[in-house]
Amino acid sequence: MPPLSDYEHQPEKTTDYHAFLLRIWRETGECWRVSLQSIRTGERYGFADLQTAMQFVEQNLRQGEPHEENDDDKKMA
Repeated sequence: MPPLSDYEHQPEKTTDYHAFLLRIWRETGECWRVSLQSIRTGERYGFADLQTAMQFVEQNLRQGEPHEENDDDKKMA
């Protein structure tokens, strides 16, 4: 495995590289919680389940990509 310093160089376009620290833990009972921390900004995001966290990641990957706006996009804005 390459040293961490090899990963510190980010591509010029920040939309081409996304890195998150994923944490998953069990709350009291059987409820799992998820958090993502942006490696670039340090911001943390909390989620009630893994599916919602993955939707967040997918949304971040789509940011910056050209696409045609449709009615669903307008509702989410």
